[in-house]
Amino acid sequence: PAAPLENSAAQVAFVLDGADDRCLAAAGRLMERGVHVRVADKPFQFDGHDFARGSVVIVRKDNLNFSGNLDEAVGQTVAELGLRAVGVASGLGPGDLPDLGGQHFVLLETPRIAVLGRDPLNPYTYGEAWYLIDHVLGLRASYLNFGSVGYSDLRRYNVLVLPDSFGAGDKLKNMIEGLKTWVENGGTLIAIGSSAAALAKETGGIGSARLLPDVVTKLDDHRQAIVREWEARMGTVDPSAVWTPNPPAELSYPWLIGQAGDKPSDDELKRRDAWRALFNPQGVILAGRVDDRSWLTAGCGEFVPVVCEGDTVLLAFGNVQAPVRLGVYLPDTRPRPAEKAETTQPAQTDSTQPESERSKNAASAAKDEKSKPGWTLAPPGYELRLRMSGLLWPEAADRLAHSAYVTRERIGSGQVILFASSPAYRAAALGTTRVFANAVVCGPGMGASHPIRP
Repeated sequence: PAAPLENSAAQVAFVLDGADDRCLAAAGRLMERGVHVRVADKPFQFDGHDFARGSVVIVRKDNLNFSGNLDEAVGQTVAELGLRAVGVASGLGPGDLPDLGGQHFVLLETPRIAVLGRDPLNPYTYGEAWYLIDHVLGLRASYLNFGSVGYSDLRRYNVLVLPDSFGAGDKLKNMIEGLKTWVENGGTLIAIGSSAAALAKETGGIGSARLLPDVVTKLDDHRQAIVREWEARMGTVDPSAVWTPNPPAELSYPWLIGQAGDKPSDDELKRRDAWRALFNPQGVILAGRVDDRSWLTAGCGEFVPVVCEGDTVLLAFGNVQAPVRLGVYLPDTRPRPAEKAETTQPAQTDSTQPESERSKNAASAAKDEKSKPGWTLAPPGYELRLRMSGLLWPEAADRLAHSAYVTRERIGSGQVILFASSPAYRAAALGTTRVFANAVVCGPGMGASHPIRP
């Protein structure tokens, strides 16, 4: 096997590649030993080595007061995990790539983790969180009784994991104010499934993420957020439209794109959503598109497989980030209705046709026009791929498309991170497990602020 330390004599830093999930375990274990650790929020290159977003950087100057031998601590930790640390002699990135002295190498805060358990929390989701933190990451954590948290002093912790639950909403009411104060003072609250749903309530919740049934009559803001995300990542500007001296003849508004006809009444929208909710999946794998600007998705590709179960459908508005949304955009290669029309009989609108035939053809043309890809499902020229494996009823697909699998919102000095379903499902959902591990290990430093301590 390769030596755990490469170029150990380098005088600037050691780097662990963020493409390997084990780098988070190394970061957490080193912090527990008192080593100061940084994580990169962009890809970079030092000494000719390319490193992925999420790479762990141990800078020698950060650790001048480390009581032990830094080389031995790093070497022993990476050897335990079968990793390799690369020593670098320069922190300058070529071209526009980040430099070590810039803002893209964030100093982490040692996570002090607590996981809530016992009734009414789901023992499976609790076990998944325990297994990841204790067995995979190898980090210390406290395991607290849900029933006593309302009377506990949580100030010793900066990460609190709230597993999925069986009707915890009512029982959470008595602790919401205490949890909110804890978050505002720098805590990272991670909630899963039904527990996330309880925190996403407009009344008695924490933050601005919402459940679909609660805002089904106010989806214009959701549609606008989806279009803005696309335009920010993929959209192009028409120079002629920007530099023309003339005002535009018309504008398109994001909340109207893809809408046709009169908007249904509020009662009808609620009735439709209640019907679609009957078809919620009990275990299906969906494609989740990844926002590569979020530190939560470090180590992930362009999409992650998401195990979706239950009825928690989260929507992200305003300042709420959605690092992973359900559905992936791919170029649409399906034949367009216009292409099909070239092979059909001509003169479909010929005035010699009977009136009933002309009406039938007009209705068919309108149906084809409506079926063209647009912002109802995806931007023009793209299609939305959602299902990867398992049973997904069309009603459920329509309800879940574009919803947020994970949300993240800054509240005061802390943050709330919500997962719609278990990210570490049966220790097998490796893609979303990385997102959860990022939240646990990096959250206190990359998403929350802490008072300066001597």
